[in-house]
Amino acid sequence: MNLRIRLALLYLAILAVAVAAGACAPQHQAGDDDAAPAAEDDDNDASPGGYDDDNDNDDDNDDASPADDDDDNDDDFVWSPMSGDFPDLWGVWGTSHDDVFAVGRTYPGDVEAIMHYDGSNWSAMPCGDVRQTLYSVWGSSSSDVFAVGYLSTVVHYDGSSWSAMANLRNYDWYSVWGASPTDVYAVGGPHANLPFGAIMHYDGNAWSLMPAVPPYLSAVWGTSGSDIFAGGVVLDNGEGPILHYNGLFWRPMRAGTFLGNVVGFWGMSHSDVFAIGGNSQNGAIIHYDGSSWSAMQCDAPACGGNAVWGASHSDVFAVAGDSNNYGAILHYDGSSWSVMESGLPVLFNVWGASPSDVFAVGFDFFSDAGVIYHYGPPQ
Repeated sequence: MNLRIRLALLYLAILAVAVAAGACAPQHQAGDDDAAPAAEDDDNDASPGGYDDDNDNDDDNDDASPADDDDDNDDDFVWSPMSGDFPDLWGVWGTSHDDVFAVGRTYPGDVEAIMHYDGSNWSAMPCGDVRQTLYSVWGSSSSDVFAVGYLSTVVHYDGSSWSAMANLRNYDWYSVWGASPTDVYAVGGPHANLPFGAIMHYDGNAWSLMPAVPPYLSAVWGTSGSDIFAGGVVLDNGEGPILHYNGLFWRPMRAGTFLGNVVGFWGMSHSDVFAIGGNSQNGAIIHYDGSSWSAMQCDAPACGGNAVWGASHSDVFAVAGDSNNYGAILHYDGSSWSVMESGLPVLFNVWGASPSDVFAVGFDFFSDAGVIYHYGPPQ
C-alpha cells in the first residue's frame, strides 16, 4: 500500500551508507531516443486522460488506466520511462520542457548528481567539488537555480556553472523553494537527527537561520514571500506537522484530524493548497481552503505519497513509493483521486511544464538505478 514517507527514507538512506568522495557528476550522457519531447495538447484541454494499453484501439476503458471523460483526443496520453543510465534521483524542477533539472546521487560511492534535460537528451552537469547527496531543486529562472541536500550542502547555478554556497553547518536540507532570487527558503534539521528542525533563508547575499521552533521539516512551498507553508514530522504531542509564514512569523497550523507527516506541498493560491504525506500505516492527502485543512476524497486503494504538483485545481499529480519498491502515480480531477499508474519503482518528486508534459523521478531499490518517467502523447 502507498504508505511511503519520504523523510523516513531519507533517514534510512543516510544511516545505511557512508558518504564517499568522488566526482560530482557521472560521466555519461543519457539519450532520450525512446521518449521524444512531448507535444502540446493542441485541443487546449488541460485535463489529462488515460490511455488504451490493451492495444485494441478503442475507448472501452477495459484496461487498468483511468480513461478521459471527453472526446478531445487527449485520452492517449501515457506515462513512459525515459531512456538513459540515471543516478538515484530525489528532486526535479524546470522552467520549460527543454530546461529541466533533476538532482540526486550516484552509486557506488553516494556521489551526488545533477542532471539536465534540453528537450532531447539528459546529461550530467559538472558541479565542482560538491560531493553530497542532493534532495531538492528549485529556481527562479534557468540562470538562478538552487539545490540542497545532505550535510549542509547548498549549490547554486548561475546559468553557466554550479558552485557551493556557504550556509549553516551540521544540518541536512530536504527542500528548497523561493519567492524570488533574493527570498529563498530551505528546510530540514540537524544532521544528528535531533527531534527539531530548522528553516534557513537566503536574502540574495547570505543564508541565515530563521527564528522558529519547528518539528523536523521535509517540505517547503508558498505563493509569495508572505504566504509560505512548511511541513515535517508529527510532534510527540500530535501537533504541528505544518507551519505557516506570514512574512513576519512562522506559526503552527491546525491540520484538523490529520496526524501524519507532511512531505510535499503544491497549490494554486493561499486558499487552494494540497499537502501530501501520512504515517507508517497510511498515506494521506489533505487540502487547505484558506481557513482550514481537510482530508481529501480518494477513490484509489491508497492515497498519499512523496510529492504533489499540478497545472490547475482539477489537474493535480502525486507520486509515491516505499522501501518495498512499490511506486505509483495518482491524479486528481477536481473531484477525487485515482491511480494513473502502479507497480512502478519508487518515485520521489514530480514537476511539469504543462498538463501534458510532466516529469516524475525516483529510483529502483533493487538495482540502485535512477528512473525518470514522462507524461505526454505516446511516441
